[in-house]
Amino acid sequence: MEDKFMAPGSDGELDTSTNIWLKGIVFTAWTGMLQPVVKPGYRVSVGFKRRVSATDPAADFQRLYERVASMATQRISELVLPEPSPAVSIVCHGWRLLGEAGTVATAFLTLAVRSSEDVGNCLDNETPPSVEELRSPGGTSLENLARLTQQHPEELYNEFDFTDNAACNSNLITVSYAESIPKIPEGAPLDFKPSIDRAEAFANWYHRILERFGEVGSAFRPSRREWFLVDRKL
Repeated sequence: MEDKFMAPGSDGELDTSTNIWLKGIVFTAWTGMLQPVVKPGYRVSVGFKRRVSATDPAADFQRLYERVASMATQRISELVLPEPSPAVSIVCHGWRLLGEAGTVATAFLTLAVRSSEDVGNCLDNETPPSVEELRSPGGTSLENLARLTQQHPEELYNEFDFTDNAACNSNLITVSYAESIPKIPEGAPLDFKPSIDRAEAFANWYHRILERFGEVGSAFRPSRREWFLVDRKL
């Protein structure tokens, strides 16, 4: 193991004026990424926020919703392989404008793996929205969301794109990766290298997702890495 990975640190350089929070994803795995099999009840939550014009805040909710549904469905399919048709249900979803000015459009979706017997019996099932429903803000009620968000989903993907494509000439994409770890005794060292390797593999996975969406045209290449503890568990 390399000594530099036994303590918080970084490598690579970026211009000091670079805003790293224009486009990318914040990912959190609350159960770790080493589970060989997921059990019924395992949840994957995907959200996407995009800037819209202050003068014309119309949001393409259908496109936003299709994006988060595509990512969530792909991830569920990866988790339950080799099962060809995973049983899933929509725990919650929504599409709306954020902020007083309504200049950020968002869509989010949480899917849960179900046993075949439970799919039709779950009380928290939502039905996919129609094209007509996606013409205006909607989704799970705020009351139900408050109840559901008291527990973390096992995997949480928060995508964002605040770029102005006409003015932005940077190809920089930020990937924030966090995973839960066994509790570390106070003062004990932590080898960050396995987590860094998983973070880089995740960043490469996300790059392939963006290629599929037609949003990147260059090969995957990390420009800067940074590693640290958020707390003694993450």
